[in-house]
Amino acid sequence: SGISWPRQSMGTFWIAMGNLIPSTWGATGYIAMQSNGASLAAQSQSYLMLWLLCGLYFVTASLVEKFIARRQNTKG
Repeated sequence: SGISWPRQSMGTFWIAMGNLIPSTWGATGYIAMQSNGASLAAQSQSYLMLWLLCGLYFVTASLVEKFIARRQNTKG
């Protein structure tokens, strides 16, 4: 999230990996709203990214569940 190490000092790979973790966007938005008094509208990128990750994780979990169910059906 950049709290223990500034995100600007991280490499491109680690920034991309961090963007896939919801707490990165949640912490960014939370800190901006609590410390800097930013509104939710000002943190729309963090808010949007959290919803996009929610959708991505939902689709991924659905596909994995379908794959597991298909494997179990072919074994039985």
